[in-house]
Amino acid sequence: MTDIFSLTYEQACSWLCENGFRATQSANIFRDIYKNKAASFDEMKSVSAKLKRFLSDNFYFGMLKIDEILQSVDTVKYLFELSDGCRVETVLMRQKYGNSVCISTQSGCNMGCKFCCSGQMKKQRDLTAGEMILQILSVEKHQNITISNITVMGIGEPFDNYRALCDFIDIATL
Repeated sequence: MTDIFSLTYEQACSWLCENGFRATQSANIFRDIYKNKAASFDEMKSVSAKLKRFLSDNFYFGMLKIDEILQSVDTVKYLFELSDGCRVETVLMRQKYGNSVCISTQSGCNMGCKFCCSGQMKKQRDLTAGEMILQILSVEKHQNITISNITVMGIGEPFDNYRALCDFIDIATL
């Protein structure tokens, strides 16, 4: 099964058509997940019961576990545990112009940059687009805020995970 948060809008349209549903239902799925913040298929209000069942047979709602939180005046640093036990860091920065979040694209990093502590933690794996999205959604839910800006400067070299990064950008900029 696939994490529903890794599904881009275009992929959702194709998948729905291939399985006998209207592509336009993608808008309802994305509205429920990203605007209405549905955390399960049961919480989705804009799709039919038939589509909910079909989605739940093929997808799951991923989640991240908060392992540790470090706070200062304008910054909150999260250490999230992924479903396989790998860990990533995400940082919320409260600015005058809004809330920014810095996400990770990999668990660990192989670049070995002298100025960066992440390189000391060897790369374990690339993150999925859904795991990148979940960093944002988890911070929004935990802080009860809306994120207005995203940077991709956390753990990992973003362009070493290019395909998932592109999918993440497609999803995050809808």
